[in-house]
Formats: sequence, structure tokens, C-alpha cells
Amino acid sequence: PEYDDIKSDQYYTSEKEYMDAGFIAQIKLEDGYRYGYINKNGKKILNTDYNNINRITEIQSDDIYLITIKNGKFGVIKNTKQVIENIYEDIEYNRANNLFIVQKNQKQGLLSIEGKEILPTEYNSIVCSLNKITAKKDNNTEIFNNKGEKQNLEYQNIIETSNENYIITVDDNGKYGVINKNGQTLIKNIYDNLEYIFETYFIATQNNKVGVIELNTGVVIDYKYDIIQKVKDKNILQAIMSSNNTIEMYNNKMEKQLTISNSILYTYDNYIKLISDNNIEYLDNNGNKISNKELFKDNKLLSFSKNGRWGFVDNNGNVVVEPQYDLVTEFNQYGYAGIKKDDKWGVVDETGKIIVSPSYKINWNEPDFIGQYCKSNFGYGFEYYTRELVENN
Repeated sequence: PEYDDIKSDQYYTSEKEYMDAGFIAQIKLEDGYRYGYINKNGKKILNTDYNNINRITEIQSDDIYLITIKNGKFGVIKNTKQVIENIYEDIEYNRANNLFIVQKNQKQGLLSIEGKEILPTEYNSIVCSLNKITAKKDNNTEIFNNKGEKQNLEYQNIIETSNENYIITVDDNGKYGVINKNGQTLIKNIYDNLEYIFETYFIATQNNKVGVIELNTGVVIDYKYDIIQKVKDKNILQAIMSSNNTIEMYNNKMEKQLTISNSILYTYDNYIKLISDNNIEYLDNNGNKISNKELFKDNKLLSFSKNGRWGFVDNNGNVVVEPQYDLVTEFNQYGYAGIKKDDKWGVVDETGKIIVSPSYKINWNEPDFIGQYCKSNFGYGFEYYTRELVENN
């Protein structure tokens, strides 16, 4: 206890919340306050030599980035290494481009988060938007990308994609097109919006409807959807028609694989699962329809449906649990599956024995059981198994 005050640096992640936050320590001297930094483990990283310290909490990383003020000058420290010297009048972190706007002698410049110069400190003002840097010097305006490369002024905005060969452009009329890295036009600026997906495919918007175009062949999915989005970390497109709450799934070749209504999508490492009120569908990571038998090869029992009712069969197709339920889950690693009837859930084991008759009121279609206990989420990422919150009472 040697400090006059200690405060959290407010670092937060959705996974760990404030568990990785460090601490800003303060002492009071005759000429004012001085600040130091202590990491989450209680180790002193910086002595109390600074006029102020702030952690850049927007940088979600194991590395600690601190903007420091020393003798009235701003600098940046990464962990214990000084990456930007305390020589600037001001430093501002730009999250959109992961850069620092620095100011010296009333002129602005750009530095990378490692302190490398992107633009020299010679501009009257610098404004950053996503992948676009607008820099003014005297009466001239110059446009750069976030690497400091000068851009063509004929476009209002330039948006880099995950493929370095394709750059989305926005003209003065707000229309979207595509150029390559040499500035050659690949897609004319005629679209209301464009979003790069993968390979040579782009989600395109025209007249408030969304479709998909391929760079060489044109339209591959018609403009009839309200929303088209790529499923995260998968080569799969989810196309939504809001009027009837219908989802159509497309694979990585833009081939429609299934149509399903009022469904919920769950993602897993090697597949996705769509569940509606009375149907279950599976797609692999490239969006191709796949059976539960192909996915769950080690399961002793597999779900199946007949006449809109669900039950279980063994690997040879022999019925073990008659199709009498509104919906079921697949068996989990513990050998249990859920069975739903009349809006209530029960539990069956991998021999087909009913552990709990449908009596639990659960408001989601993918419950996970161990025996009579259901997996629940207490919040803050903490999961546990209980029957207190799901029993019908």
C-alpha cells in the first residue's frame, strides 16, 4: 500500500469481462500527481513518473498499449517498450484503421501502432474513416489508404477488402463499384452497395433488393432478398426474405441448398445447424447439405423424422425410439438427447431409455442435457447444469 490511489484501466472483453484489466497507480507530489502502471498480475510495468496514463482499451490484445504524458508530451508504450517517444502535443488512436493520429508543432501525421511513420507530421488536419485517410495541407486535399498510399481522387471513398486484388469504390453519387490494385475498373459504379464475400463473389444491392454478382459472369443470385449475409467463418450465404420470414441457404458455388422458414441458425466448428419448429437441417462449412449420419458417425442413435414427428434410429436405420415427438436434439458427448412434446422438453439416453418425460419448459430449441440436468448460462460466460430453472412449476 504505497499509492494514494489505484484505478482499473477499464480494459474489457466480452469473453473475460474485466479479468484482464490492469491498474493505474497514483501518487501525490508537491508539484502535482504522478502515475504508473501495474498489470493484472500485480507486476509494476511503469514507475510513477508520468503526468497521466490511459490504456487504449479498444485494442483487444494480450499486449498492453498505453498512451502516456510525460513533461507535458504524449507518447505510447506497448507493454514495457516505448514505441512512440513522448515528443507529441497530442496522440489519438483511430480504431477504424488501427493507427495513431499524432500532432507536433500544430501539424498532424499518422503512425502505426508499432510507431512506424505512415504520414509525416506536416498536415493541417487528418480525418480517418474506414480504409480512407483525408489529409489537408495548405489548400490541398490528399487521399490515402491506411498504408499511406496515395489514392485516386475520382472516388468519394475507397474500401479495401480481404482480397488485396479487389478494392470497392464509392463515387460522388454514392454508387459502388470495384477496381483492382492497379486502379483498373472491374465493376462499374452502378450499385447501391457492394460487399466482398470470397473468391470472385460480391453481395450487391440494387433498388432496395439484394443479390450476388460474380466478377466475370454477372448476377448469380437474383435481386429478390431483403438481406444476404455470409455466415461467420463459413463459405455459406444466408439469404432472407422478411415478408414470409424465409431463409434460403447457398453454398460456396452459389447453389441453393435449402429453404426453411422461422428457423434459428447455430454454428459449430465443422457445420451449421438450422432448426425450425418441426425441422432440422445441416450444412457443412462450404454450405453443402449433409446428413446427421455423416456428421455424428460415433453416435449410437440418430434423429429421424416421419410424417412430421421425430424419433431415433440406430446406425443401421432400425427404429429405437418411435417418431412421436415434436422435435429432438442429437445426442451430445455425454450420451443424452432432448425430446420435445407439447412445448415441453424431456431427456433420453443413448439406449433409448426415457430419463425425463417431457415436462421441462425451455424457451430454446437446442437444450443440452446431462441426465435430468439442463445446461444453463448464469451470465458472464459461466455455464452450469441445473434442473431448478427448467422444471415445470
